[in-house]
Parts: sequence; C-alpha cells; structure tokens
Amino acid sequence: MIDAALPPLSPIRPRTTLDIAIGLLIGIILGAMLAFVQRALDSSLKNPEDAELLIAAPALASIPAEAQTRAARLLPANGSKRLKGNDQRTQHGIALLQDTTVRSV
Repeated sequence: MIDAALPPLSPIRPRTTLDIAIGLLIGIILGAMLAFVQRALDSSLKNPEDAELLIAAPALASIPAEAQTRAARLLPANGSKRLKGNDQRTQHGIALLQDTTVRSV
C-alpha cells in the first residue's frame, strides 16, 4: 500500500535562524582566535621594561609619545583650516604637512 505525498507544513531549507546563529558563533570563535594569534605574533616593545629585558640593561631615558601632529599644532583649535593673517609660506607649509601621499626618492 502506498500513501499519498503530503506537502510539508514549513520549508525544510533554508533554516535562516539556525544558519545565522551558526554563522555568528563561528565568526566570534574565528575572531577571538585571530586576536589571540595576532597578539602572540606581536614582537613589538610595549613599555620600557620590555626593552630592558631585551637588551639586559637599564633604560636611562624615554621619549614621550607626541599627542598630536605638527600640522594639528599649527592649525587653529576651532577646526578651521584658515590661519589668522595671510602668511602664504605658513599656509603652504601646513598644506605640505597634511599631504599624506608616499613619495620615493
């Protein structure tokens, strides 16, 4: 005896909520793994103690990090790109400092 085929009440594929949940879980796991691998492969010096351990000698001095670029110090604090006065050389210098294109010699 053969029964008649009945259509399913809900679609079998795609299971969007399950697919999204699995994709999100895999993305979080791979992102965390990549972050750990990147940190493990980072060989840069983070603080003076790292440098002292590397060269087996005490640090005599350190250079503080510069908080802002030279161009930012020369521009007005209000964010305007216009300088007070008409000093063309200073304006040209700031334009050169803001140019970030790479040049080769």
